[in-house]
Amino acid sequence: MYREAFDITPNDTTDLDKIAQGIYVGVGGDLTVHIARDDGVTPVVVTFKNVPAGFVLPIFVKRVLTTTTATDLIGLRS
Repeated sequence: MYREAFDITPNDTTDLDKIAQGIYVGVGGDLTVHIARDDGVTPVVVTFKNVPAGFVLPIFVKRVLTTTTATDLIGLRS
């Protein structure tokens, strides 16, 4: 369950204001993100290919990169 939602604008140099605990994809496509890590040091870059519209990825994310082709992204937090 999520209690907070915020718009996400992909950016290659700036982290999200808050770590998203899930991402809603409004318009499908690829989603390239920095996974939030416990050590806070080395980002893990992952590309989720062909994410369908209306899907929620339950992942902890600190940055969404501009190579992302999915749009209308909403960050979710509990």
